[in-house]
Amino acid sequence: MKQRSSSHIHDTTKDPTIRAASELDTAMGTAHVDEDTIAIIDPHIKEREDARAEEQTVQRKAKQLPITDVLSGSAVFTGASNRESVRVLLITERKGLEMGGVTEPDIDELASLFSEVHVLALNHDVGAATARTFRRAANTWVYPVHPPSLFSLWNESARVVEEQLVFSGGFRPDIVIADGPVWAGYVGERISKKYGRPFQIHVRRDFYADLEREAGLAGWVTRYLVRQRVRNAPCILAHSSTLEQLLLTNEPGLAGKVYLKPTYYNLAGWQKTPITTNLRELFSSFTFFMTHVTHGSLRAHSDRVLDGCAPVLRRYPTACLVVVCPKEGSDVLKKRAQALGVKNQVLFLYDFSQCLSYLKTTDVYLQLSEQPDDIEWVLMAASVGTPIITHPTGFLRELLSDGESASMCPSDSPSCVSNKLAELMSHTEMRRRLGTSAQTAAFARIPQDYGVYLAAYRQQIEQCGV
Repeated sequence: MKQRSSSHIHDTTKDPTIRAASELDTAMGTAHVDEDTIAIIDPHIKEREDARAEEQTVQRKAKQLPITDVLSGSAVFTGASNRESVRVLLITERKGLEMGGVTEPDIDELASLFSEVHVLALNHDVGAATARTFRRAANTWVYPVHPPSLFSLWNESARVVEEQLVFSGGFRPDIVIADGPVWAGYVGERISKKYGRPFQIHVRRDFYADLEREAGLAGWVTRYLVRQRVRNAPCILAHSSTLEQLLLTNEPGLAGKVYLKPTYYNLAGWQKTPITTNLRELFSSFTFFMTHVTHGSLRAHSDRVLDGCAPVLRRYPTACLVVVCPKEGSDVLKKRAQALGVKNQVLFLYDFSQCLSYLKTTDVYLQLSEQPDDIEWVLMAASVGTPIITHPTGFLRELLSDGESASMCPSDSPSCVSNKLAELMSHTEMRRRLGTSAQTAAFARIPQDYGVYLAAYRQQIEQCGV
């Protein structure tokens, strides 16, 4: 990670909350008690009312100041700072934020890191209902943007920002974050340039695949503009190793500008989470469960997992393989299961949010993936003591040992999977021992200090693109 020197600038006179607290302290300090009426009287109340009226007049006029004058106020953020001094603007296209009550862990994380989080929620669906600004949490505000058409997205976004986030001291947020490079990136880039704030793009999903689905000339123009925006971005924060590789593969010139978001594996949280979906209740006709989770990538080698399980499934009619995958990518695996003669014993589920419950109620977890992100499923299984058959990729080589805390197989060896699986099915004590050893190894080797993770994440955001 790049290190940059920086200084702290915290001008409290430009922070309305600190200024209000200071005024209250002064008022309380100068007040006196009239014993006859037992009332709190401020002898300077007239001066204070006049000063407050003058401040409100200044704020009203500030709305009409040219941008050069608005920018004359110093930004709090200068490259690094403490938690109390940094305010973040997140631009996102996520739906439903304006309704409130939506769980968004990444927004909650930002709120725990910074003094204020302002969320500009873009909804460019024509005819969308207008929603009002609301306070999502103590230090988090959501500003819905509902333009009448996509062509007016920027004008409407600029209007909302000007009304809600520009004060007499200037533009309130110190960092501008785009949640993706498409329309959020478009609006975020323009806001950053207008108000002179550091800009970064956070990539949480494969936007290349999304763009490929847009047909015609409009789709081609959108793809071109988005790729240009990505190439010109000062800094991009990829939320997974797979996305980082995807960006660098498609845009080799981004080397040095793409950073990987720190990862926190919440082993203790996974362990304590209650079961919400029990595979044994869901599929009560089976007695032995194997589970495999895949997002459909070729490097996940799900076909070889099926090939390795098939001989065991044919031998044991009451055993089954549960495959958790995207619904749109399941047809290929269903056809393969049919060709292998185990169609009725390979069960497909599509709700990834229930994976932890599936892993807690399965007998064995299988993973041959070479995708770095898929390591999380292995660690999730290890945290709850589920025995694992896996390919030794990434830091799993150092974390788990073949025969001691897991059963290891090469990613291109279905026969190894068959042999290891048959062995585990026949030895209950071996399954228990491997599961317990994997759990012990995971908790011993993977840091569980959430504060350290948050500090690293905050530092990365503050230094990104500065």
